[in-house]
Amino acid sequence: MFEQVFLLETIKLICIPAFFVGVAVLMATRWRAGPSPGDRKYIYLMLIRACAWTIAGFSFLAGLVASPWGLMGVIPASLAVVIALIYARQASSQQYSMLILVGAAADRSIPLDTVFAAYGRERGGWMRRRTEAVVRLLTSGVPLPYALDEVQGVLPPEALPLIRVGYENGSLGASIRQALAARSACEPLAQSIIPKIGYICFFPAAAVSAMAFLTMRIIPQFEKIFNDFGCRLPWATRLLLGWCKASPPIWLLFVCFSAVSLMLFLYVGLRYIGSIRWDLPGMGYLMRRLDAAVLLEAISLAADRQRPLSDALVPLEQSHPKYRIRSRLKAVRDDMQAGRDEMESLHRHGLIGKTDLVVLWAAKRNGNLAWAAREAAASNRRCFIYRTQALVQLLFPPIILAYALLVVLIAVATFLPLANLIQGLVPA
Repeated sequence: MFEQVFLLETIKLICIPAFFVGVAVLMATRWRAGPSPGDRKYIYLMLIRACAWTIAGFSFLAGLVASPWGLMGVIPASLAVVIALIYARQASSQQYSMLILVGAAADRSIPLDTVFAAYGRERGGWMRRRTEAVVRLLTSGVPLPYALDEVQGVLPPEALPLIRVGYENGSLGASIRQALAARSACEPLAQSIIPKIGYICFFPAAAVSAMAFLTMRIIPQFEKIFNDFGCRLPWATRLLLGWCKASPPIWLLFVCFSAVSLMLFLYVGLRYIGSIRWDLPGMGYLMRRLDAAVLLEAISLAADRQRPLSDALVPLEQSHPKYRIRSRLKAVRDDMQAGRDEMESLHRHGLIGKTDLVVLWAAKRNGNLAWAAREAAASNRRCFIYRTQALVQLLFPPIILAYALLVVLIAVATFLPLANLIQGLVPA
């Protein structure tokens, strides 16, 4: 018993400082280098960040297992997530400000290197270093999409596919306006569901911490007091005690569920700030509407300039962040080279829906493909927003109700013993 207590205390003493050191190193490197993936060229910085992520992750998990009742995993992780979100919003605001300036310059035929240089001098820090690199590439004759691929993080990563399509089709200003409109449509949705997901994901860790604290500190004292008085614990306390004294595999299951919940919130936060772009298993059906919207907007940009559909699909294939979409676009390009209908190929490979296919066919015959593609893109984006909101509204109330029942059980289990003792000590 003494060896176990000593081991747990040692793990706590090591994990808490290690977690904060790892988070501090991540924050310092990100503040110095700017938003990911702008540091991909600097191998030493990538190694430092990988080591910091490893230290913070392992110390967090070890501390959560060794000391769940101390909330070691919840409070520091919450603080780190909040700081990361604040920094990410600040960096994203700089990227979108730069995007607005680039769109205005494209509409007014202002040299882009002048815009990048002016904005970099005004903002300073990591933005100034990256804009200077972009200016050097532009002045040496490198096209804008390739310069942005070489120096990433200057503009929002989600806008880069449309920027490449617009640049190669001579409609850079229109592509930037579409990217800004897409953000304006989806940003309120993200801001509304992120707090709900955070609450759902953080509550299990807090519940495990509270139950562990009650098991090891509070309920044993109740048992001792009630045994001294020859009384029996109330039913709610006995029920909670039975859960808390469950076998180690059940406790391990609780802790693993809490860790998975926190990892899910970490994924949502990193996905929201743009550090990662991949989807979790099962998200493809929900996200396909957004992917179709980007494709349809690219089609509208090419159709506005009376360009063939390949002028939209090839740049999108080269710049899309998802490998799944790039591979399907490559299959569509192969079908087009074999002489198959491009619209039918897009539908056959799951890039657009049946309704979109019918609309595009009719619009192409009537000569208004650009307008129809833009409207279909907006419709797909609205459908994604409605489905996501409906899913959240459907799942959130029963989860909150289950959490509320657990809180009521814990509150009743800790209050009833005191009430019974007081009632038993009061003379009749």
